[in-house]
Amino acid sequence: MSRAPEHETELLALERDFWFGDAEFYREHLATGCRMAFPGMGLLDRAAAIAGIAAGPRWDSVDMDDVEVRRLGDGGAVVSYLAHARRGDQAYAAVVGSAYLLDRDGWKLAYHQHGPAEAASAD
Repeated sequence: MSRAPEHETELLALERDFWFGDAEFYREHLATGCRMAFPGMGLLDRAAAIAGIAAGPRWDSVDMDDVEVRRLGDGGAVVSYLAHARRGDQAYAAVVGSAYLLDRDGWKLAYHQHGPAEAASAD
């Protein structure tokens, strides 16, 4: 059985934790100039993302399918997947992409985007 590279394991754990993390987790793990893009919400900067997390409930569960982690040189990586999440009776599905930067404190989320799940296609 082959093991995932250390950065892949770390990034997938971090990505999963963003679904459940509180505002303090976001403050610690978002890059300074982070942007997020969500259907129906538009573009959010770091402050708006943290405020939104502080104001709303977090997810109860998430499954990440068709996951890929791709390194971008020594200081960056992209994580992409199809997410199926649940919060109470609410089900949610999205195509998700996240770009991470590696700085002296570890991996930081620099860009995050959700798209409609029906846009997902297999190669």
